[in-house]
Amino acid sequence: MSGESTEKPVVIRTITPPVGLPGGEVTLFCDGLDPLALDDESLHFCGSVAMIEGASPQKLVTHIPENTWTNEVSIIQHGVESPEYRFIVPRCVANALHCVTSPAVTKTNEVLATFCGMPGQLAPVSVFLINSHHGKQPFSAGLHNIGAVTVDGQGQVWAVSRSDGYVCLLEPEGAFRIVREGFEIPCALAACGDDIYLAETGGKVFLVQADGSSRLLAELPPSDVSLHLAVSRDGQLFASSTQRIGENVIWTIGKDGHVREFARAMMEFHGIGFDATNALYVAVTERGSGGIDMYHLHSRERQRIVSGQDIVGMAFDGHNDMYISTISRIYLVHNRHLMMAWNAVRKK
Repeated sequence: MSGESTEKPVVIRTITPPVGLPGGEVTLFCDGLDPLALDDESLHFCGSVAMIEGASPQKLVTHIPENTWTNEVSIIQHGVESPEYRFIVPRCVANALHCVTSPAVTKTNEVLATFCGMPGQLAPVSVFLINSHHGKQPFSAGLHNIGAVTVDGQGQVWAVSRSDGYVCLLEPEGAFRIVREGFEIPCALAACGDDIYLAETGGKVFLVQADGSSRLLAELPPSDVSLHLAVSRDGQLFASSTQRIGENVIWTIGKDGHVREFARAMMEFHGIGFDATNALYVAVTERGSGGIDMYHLHSRERQRIVSGQDIVGMAFDGHNDMYISTISRIYLVHNRHLMMAWNAVRKK
């Protein structure tokens, strides 16, 4: 019929990474894209108009808008809107935090996140609990510069003070008990049953027990920022190191203290964690862009699965839902969305 547009709509084939926080950089791979026909109103991203920062006949690059309301992405070209593509934007479940590494998950699938603060700063609340209804409530106070928390096999909550050099157990009703003092900037914790692993920024990794005893397990190169620890589903200890300049490394540490290099890359490694399939996730910063990479332990293949700025870690609950920590917020990715993301990166 005369007057009807004969222009074919753009088809969005895929968006990488498949999950993204507001501010994260993503690339849209498309069919039928005409870069010269795009304008400032062409890209509709999850309920907001997004700025197109680069485009070719096959792809365009953008940053996820700060205000997102839906999961639909579309492109308007020559007045014709493309079919909607569903994109995964994690839900923010807590803010007003100060996280420097991964959060921790309790036996009842509640999330513990820190307000680290500056060295010597006594924040009104040191550790927050994010309950199953995603309400944030105080969990512990009176602690300086809490850098990491973890939960042991009995459900006890451990924390380290970077500035005061101790590791402690957080008791019910907000009290705490110092287990051992004298560490030099303890920055990381991980639990394997009742064994607690602790790392200092200087590179020393200790095995700590609830009775206050400890022994040096391994020594890694020092970090100018922080080390991060996580234990795989089969009990293997992993450590990542954040270095501002040069290559960053992920190591495995045996129960006998033997250290092996697992991965090395020209990017900053931050917090690490393992999902229910025993895949390793690493928060990274690369050339100014942030995100989360997933490693398959056997092949060591790496895939970017999340895009986002200021990501410092992640943790998984008993449902395999992923909680992402940025410096100031906690975001939730449900397991069903995580499975969609896995399928998307495997098709590449």
